[in-house]
Amino acid sequence: MTQTYSIGLFERTVRQSFLRAPKKPRESAAAYGQRFSKYEARLSAVPAERLFDIIFERRAKGGIEHNPVINAALDALHQAGMEDPFEEVPKIITYVNKLFATYKPQTELDKALLICRAVIPQGQLFFFQEKWCFGLPTGDRTMGLNVEPDVDDSHPSRIGIGALLPKHYFSFKSNNNVARCLEYGFLITVLLRAAGIPARIKREKSHAYVIAETAQGKYHLDMAGLEFKRVKLSAHSDREAIAIHYSNKGVALRSQGKPEEAITACNMALEFNPRYDQAWDNKGNALKDQGKLKEAIAAYSMALEINPRNDVARKNKGEALAELRNSAPKGAATQESLLLIRK
Repeated sequence: MTQTYSIGLFERTVRQSFLRAPKKPRESAAAYGQRFSKYEARLSAVPAERLFDIIFERRAKGGIEHNPVINAALDALHQAGMEDPFEEVPKIITYVNKLFATYKPQTELDKALLICRAVIPQGQLFFFQEKWCFGLPTGDRTMGLNVEPDVDDSHPSRIGIGALLPKHYFSFKSNNNVARCLEYGFLITVLLRAAGIPARIKREKSHAYVIAETAQGKYHLDMAGLEFKRVKLSAHSDREAIAIHYSNKGVALRSQGKPEEAITACNMALEFNPRYDQAWDNKGNALKDQGKLKEAIAAYSMALEINPRNDVARKNKGEALAELRNSAPKGAATQESLLLIRK
C-alpha cells in the first residue's frame, strides 16, 4: 500500500527542528527567551519550500552528520513515511566502499567514472577523453550492477512499488534490475554522494541525468544516453527532484491500473513543487482514467498555465474536452466546453 503523509505535518516538524537552538554559555533565561522569540519570528516568515531546500541542499553537499537541526528534520521526513530517493542506506555505502577497494580509483573523477561503469550493463560503454569506458562485469568480485534502463511498468520488481528507489536495486537479483530513465539518475546520484561527490538531478523532457561536481570540474552524467562530458549547467534542488520521483511514480502506478494511487503520488509531487507542470499533466491522465473529466481538464489547464509549451498537456486537454462534449447533452456540452477551454 502506498504510504502518504501531510506536507503540513512535515513542515511543522521541520520548523520545530529548526527552533532547537541551545542556550549559549552564561546566557540568562530572559536573554535566551528574547533571542529565541526573534529567531522564531524570522523563521515563521520563511516559505516551506525554502526550508526544504535548506535541508536538502545541505544534505547534497554532505557534512550533516553532526548537524542536529538537519538530522531532526530528516528524521521527521522518514517518520512521516516519505519515500526518500536520496537516502544512503548502509547497503549502498558498503557497496561503494567495496567498489573502490577493488578498483582503487585515485581522483574524484576516477570515482565518478567507475560508478558509471558499475551501473551500466556489461557490454555497454561510453566515450570519455578519447577512451572507451566499458560496463563492469557482474559478480561479487567485479562489482557490476548491470542496471538496464527500461520502461516496463509491468515488471515484477515494480508491481507494488511503483517507481523504484535506489535501495531497491540492492534487494533484487541482478537479472531483475529494472529502471526508468528518471530512476536511473537517482541511483547514480546516491552512489556519487556515498562516494563524497556532490551530485544533483537535472531533468529534460524525456528523462533525467546527473550533474556531478568533482574536484576536476562539473560533469554531465547521462548513463541512459551513455554520455559523460564536462558542462557548466546547474541542476534541480533535491526538493524539485523529489517531486520528479513522485510524479514518475504516478506514471508507473497509472500504467499498472492503479489510478487512485497514481493521483496520490502526483499530489505528493505537487506538494513539493506546485509549479511542476508534468505532475499536473500526469495527475490529469489518472483523473481521466477514473472518468473525472472536469477535474482532469482543470489539471491539464494548470499544466498549461505553468508551461504554455507543454504540447502533451495541450493534446491531453483537447482529448478530454472532446470526450466531455461527446458524453453530455448537446447544448450543455458546448457551453460547458467553451468555459473549460477559456480556463
